[in-house]
Amino acid sequence: MNINARKACIKFETDKLRSDPASLGGRLSVQEKIAAFFDDATFVETQRFVGANMSFAVDGDAHPEGIVTGYGAVNGRLVFFCAQDYARDSGALSSAGAAKIADLYAMAVKNSAPVVTVYDCDGAKLADGVHAVAAFGKILKTAADAKGVIPQIAVVTGVCSGGMAVAAQSADIVLMGGEHASLSLSPVSVLGNSGAVADAPQNGLVAASFATEAEAFAKARELLDYLPSNDTQGEVGIETADSPQRDTAAIESLVLSETYAGADLVRILADDARFCELWAGYGDCFSVGFTSVNGYACGVVAGNPAGGTTLTADGAMKAAKFIRLCDSFGIPVITVCDCDGYSAADEVAHPVLAGSVSALAMAYAGAEIPLITVIAGKLTGSAFSFLGSKAVGADMVFALPTAVISPLPVASAVEFMLNDKLAQGRTKEELIETWENEFSSPVYAAKAGYVDYICEAAELRARIAAALNMLGMKAAF
Repeated sequence: MNINARKACIKFETDKLRSDPASLGGRLSVQEKIAAFFDDATFVETQRFVGANMSFAVDGDAHPEGIVTGYGAVNGRLVFFCAQDYARDSGALSSAGAAKIADLYAMAVKNSAPVVTVYDCDGAKLADGVHAVAAFGKILKTAADAKGVIPQIAVVTGVCSGGMAVAAQSADIVLMGGEHASLSLSPVSVLGNSGAVADAPQNGLVAASFATEAEAFAKARELLDYLPSNDTQGEVGIETADSPQRDTAAIESLVLSETYAGADLVRILADDARFCELWAGYGDCFSVGFTSVNGYACGVVAGNPAGGTTLTADGAMKAAKFIRLCDSFGIPVITVCDCDGYSAADEVAHPVLAGSVSALAMAYAGAEIPLITVIAGKLTGSAFSFLGSKAVGADMVFALPTAVISPLPVASAVEFMLNDKLAQGRTKEELIETWENEFSSPVYAAKAGYVDYICEAAELRARIAAALNMLGMKAAF
């Protein structure tokens, strides 16, 4: 055996796998993407030399697929990875490429570890004919079988259209980064610069969008800190030196401002003020994302008065999707309520509001994870019924002393319920004060059993930490 000749042959094949920067148009090469995502020198490529045109002819025509698959470590944890390499046939997908992805998913499920998929592709490999179209279905079937078993994150760094857009949306979380990134069902050449391409973050198609690919990969690494490797792992611990007893009195003045950002309240409660927010800019009546309290990784659904205090169709769907994700992987959910119910005007504009609210209510009702609710500001109307209430399955409900809990907005309740008092000459302002003190006080709800504990803002973090600790066994089953 001529060892040198054998090594030269392998080097020749390996050199064909390297990205040509001139062909990337400013994109990161697949090697640079791997370096941005994985811990140093941990990535191992699988099925490296698989190609669609394999023959015994030594003519240099055989070439590898435009899909790179493999595994490595992210903050020391095993993660599987597949990426479309734009330098190889513009990342075009073939039946052989789909087979590589399916094999990678099989390994990920077998080893109970997450999959991160990078999309940058001009479409299917047309020379494959109907096999290329069937490849999209194979990828979708593979992703569907892994849904809720292992976390799936999609990172869009280039064109992601047609079947690839559908495949990307099957992931639990979709990120986008870089100037070449787009996500749409129709080709970009058809849509042009329409909102269908430009507004993916605003219409909820992607959880977060970044100016650079490197930032998107950094976000994917951050997300994996909060997600377990699989659906049986149980609670995820986050290292922190932040005391669970830390004073959170600043929440009171924040809530009383009435136009605060929900993310700001979450950061006061969170370990080290860390909040990994998702889908910001879509469904703005809520802020949702991952955080930790006393080292317990958890999801948060927080009312966001800065984006509106009425429940919207988009907001309800965003929260429902996030709760289902947390429930799939045993992640506790903290709900922070500040909501005035729904708006009839919004239902006129979005007739699907009832369906969206139903999806939110069912997400809470069907969840088997620890559910902790904090009524921080207002909780009025039917929102009290389904927004993380004990009636739909909350394990613990806390309320601040200044919380307002009422079947109707207070002014409307007075006009409807105390109209006879108004007729007797009592002023509306006087009756509103009476209603607030007697009927919309958290004490009234607590006496009825719908609030477990009324706590000062200063002790709220400590109470949530204790509840997470108490509910730890629930997360294990």
